[in-house]
Amino acid sequence: MTSNLANTFQILKKASERQWSGCLVVSQPKDHSVNWQLYLNNGELQYATSATGQAERLSYLWQQFQPNLNLPELTLKNSEYQQVCNYLAQQNLPQSELQQFLLNCSQEALVHVLSFKQAEVELIANQLINDAITNFSWLDLATKAKQFILGWQEVLDYCDSPFNRIYLDHKSTFNFYKIWKKNAENSEQNHLINFGKLSTIVDLLLQKNSLYQLSLKLEIEPLHLIKLLQPFIKEKLIEILPWQEQTTKTVEKVAPDNANNSSQLNSIKIEPQINQKQPSEVATSQRQLIACIDDSNTVQKQVKMILESVGYDVIGITESANALRGLSRQQPVLILMDINMPDINGYDLCSMLRRSQKFQEIPIIMLTGRDGIIDRMRAKFVGATNYLTKPFQPDQLIALVQELSLPTTSI
Repeated sequence: MTSNLANTFQILKKASERQWSGCLVVSQPKDHSVNWQLYLNNGELQYATSATGQAERLSYLWQQFQPNLNLPELTLKNSEYQQVCNYLAQQNLPQSELQQFLLNCSQEALVHVLSFKQAEVELIANQLINDAITNFSWLDLATKAKQFILGWQEVLDYCDSPFNRIYLDHKSTFNFYKIWKKNAENSEQNHLINFGKLSTIVDLLLQKNSLYQLSLKLEIEPLHLIKLLQPFIKEKLIEILPWQEQTTKTVEKVAPDNANNSSQLNSIKIEPQINQKQPSEVATSQRQLIACIDDSNTVQKQVKMILESVGYDVIGITESANALRGLSRQQPVLILMDINMPDINGYDLCSMLRRSQKFQEIPIIMLTGRDGIIDRMRAKFVGATNYLTKPFQPDQLIALVQELSLPTTSI
């Protein structure tokens, strides 16, 4: 029994009425690189899981439901179900708790399958889990999770599932910061916004992490998190990308529990995947380094907090006499420099940097408590790119740094 485009609830209902046994494979409507698998025995649910991205999904679920146990390392040669059962049995987990964990994992997958009103569905008869210790009523699980199903249906226009990758372009970090700040000032949303996590969130969004990965690292439930990010999606600051495994060769697939029927599951078509950078490569290429030369520890902390919150790395140098040595092994995209410093003042240091071939084209912003025309002219004369008066607002600093860390401009 197969269906190219079907209502997943109706398909499950018919399978239950007919006491059908086998594996129901659901392809995510907008991203065919993501598949879900539901194993049924006489119309009852043995287990539900994803056919792709098992490691990311299970890492999140493990944190949710087994936080006191180490996560097992799964292999693709054996089924997820049997590996999880064997591992938890080795940890002396009571069978009732093991069954509850499998139920929780199945319910989470079922929520996503039932959130699709229309999806590509294939039913593979007699594809069961051997020696299964679970048999659930999928309808009971769905009824208990109704609010989550409705919640995911509300966001389906822009997010299919927690396998979507969430991406913030570096050029959009300033506007992201402004909207975040505006939402944080809204008393109704204070319980959703944690300023302590802002820099972490920006860093993770730059890396194109999946929603599962973000939820794991931020300890926020995926549906809650995607709704929190909705204002940024609406403003087109955040892109929602498909799962897209690294290459077609590394597409994860659940090994069939019945070895005799393995060819049936392997025949399921999976779209070719686009090769993309690993998160570490993306992070390295997108986090730009800013140097701050200022003898004030207070200013150093302020600059570091503001700029790291929107995705930059900051190196602080408090002794102007050691600035050239401190910068010699670094490659900042921009330098912030105080004017009034002991040993060497900002004007002289800026002039020295401009005589070095390495720093001739690096934008330099002079920081000072004075805001006179003579000071601005002198800063321009020694080669400064721009001038910022202290005390400055975070928005002022971010806007200027973002403008100058891309194309170089002059005062």
